[in-house]
Amino acid sequence: MALLIRPGEEADIRACFKASRDVPSFTSYHGLDDGGGYRYIKGYKEKGVFLIAKKEGTWVGYALAEITAGNIFYIDILYVKDVHQRKGIGRKLMAALKERAKEAGADSIALFAATDNPGAMAFYESLGLVKKKSYFEFIDPL
Repeated sequence: MALLIRPGEEADIRACFKASRDVPSFTSYHGLDDGGGYRYIKGYKEKGVFLIAKKEGTWVGYALAEITAGNIFYIDILYVKDVHQRKGIGRKLMAALKERAKEAGADSIALFAATDNPGAMAFYESLGLVKKKSYFEFIDPL
């Protein structure tokens, strides 16, 4: 069965958050509990872009994005379940996001990738995205 990419629905939100909270970078960056994570994803469904990737009736990935200041199409999350990575799903989600960006009249696409995730960095570079700057997270443990 072919991969289906479609807009996310209300019923998809909880499953997406449940999978995402097992990803340390998602929970540490967003600092979300169950209710907050649900509202976070729902916010993209209501005013941004929330896409689901499904294969054989089961969701295998999702993406969240929005137009930000400066007419930039910012991709906040691109998530593909571990067992489905390296099968072209991320590429297809990115292609669908790029189409949404063009439809929205965006001038560019931007995203952040963790420096300790060389696979993600190589993936984005393989798609032609150019690394612009390095950002560091500073923490003051109290």
